[in-house]
Amino acid sequence: MSVSKHRLSTLNRARRPLARQVKATITALVLGGLALAPIAAFAAEPANSPDVIASINGKALMKDGFLVFVSSRVPGDQAAHLNQHQLQELLHEYINRELIYQDAVAKGLNKAPQVTMAIANQSHNIVASFGVREILSKSPDEATLKEIYQRLYDKPTTEYKTRHIMVNDEATAKQLIDRLDHGEDFAKLARASSLDTSAKNGGELDWFSSQQMTKEFSDAVSGIKAGEYTHTPVQTRYGWHIVQLLKTRQIPAPSFEQVQGEIIAQWQKEAITNYINSLRKQAKIELK
Repeated sequence: MSVSKHRLSTLNRARRPLARQVKATITALVLGGLALAPIAAFAAEPANSPDVIASINGKALMKDGFLVFVSSRVPGDQAAHLNQHQLQELLHEYINRELIYQDAVAKGLNKAPQVTMAIANQSHNIVASFGVREILSKSPDEATLKEIYQRLYDKPTTEYKTRHIMVNDEATAKQLIDRLDHGEDFAKLARASSLDTSAKNGGELDWFSSQQMTKEFSDAVSGIKAGEYTHTPVQTRYGWHIVQLLKTRQIPAPSFEQVQGEIIAQWQKEAITNYINSLRKQAKIELK
């Protein structure tokens, strides 16, 4: 399936960094003439410093710093809906933080060992996050998106309708299989013996694909026909199972448009994984 240039452009725009969207939104609100004057600490902007929004004990607070603060406090999808009152509240909070910060520095708290370690750790987190952002700022090409779609989504999915009996040990499972072999009803046996919550429904489960169930369970189901049950107990992390396949159905492959968000997320996941793997291959790592 071909991904049009228009669609690719739309996907790329959707991936614009969140901080840039927030900054653009808040900048528009600030430059749009919001009434910030009622805030006592707000100072008139010097003619030669248009980006200064306030002065606290002689220290200038810059607009860009405020925008970064806002982006850390307001989810990107809410930034476009900030009103004058909300922006003033954020500026109050920003000024209060600066006052507390200045007082803490005056007391020497910024030099305390636990503080310097916390700052160093947070600094690493921030720089590393921008390293990841830089990787994700590169737009995926059409061929890459198409490859992901064809590899993961461009195929019909088989779903299974089953019932099962779950017990704690293999010996009990074998005893139940023997009873089934002698003609006992699967659903009745599940109601009486299964430890799973599905017991009240005769062990019947919702439709599922192989990707949605544990590998052991899925492998067991794929190896039997409709109406059959497993004659060997199936072990999963939940317990021991006897599984009966009731029926199967084919789900058509979704269109690219239906899964485009998942495709972008998969591309991001793979891009980050490849980036980290390349760094690890180039690095000299010694565990001590």
